[in-house]
Amino acid sequence: MSGLVRLSAATTLVLGLGLAGWAVPRAGSLPLALVITLVATGATLVALGVGLARRARVAWSFALAIVGVLTVAGLLAMPAIVRSGFPPILAGLVLAVLVGLGATLIMGRDAF
Repeated sequence: MSGLVRLSAATTLVLGLGLAGWAVPRAGSLPLALVITLVATGATLVALGVGLARRARVAWSFALAIVGVLTVAGLLAMPAIVRSGFPPILAGLVLAVLVGLGATLIMGRDAF
């Protein structure tokens, strides 16, 4: 398995676990629809990470689509996220990971 494939799979797994792990403890204070969406997205990212590790082209394309949507949504919502009290450094780091993962997926497209 090439380095980009391994990196993409591991980052997608960690991102999915982190997203679901962040949403579950806050389930009482967040709207139910948001919690369900975040947990489902996290579970989907975990499944896509496994698919990326197996070099499935479908997993690659779906992971690229989800990461693209999360990047654009995160970029547009960044001011509101920071105003809500989320640490700006951490918000920027998460956005940088999303952009980096998207770039890594695009660069490694020939491996899938």
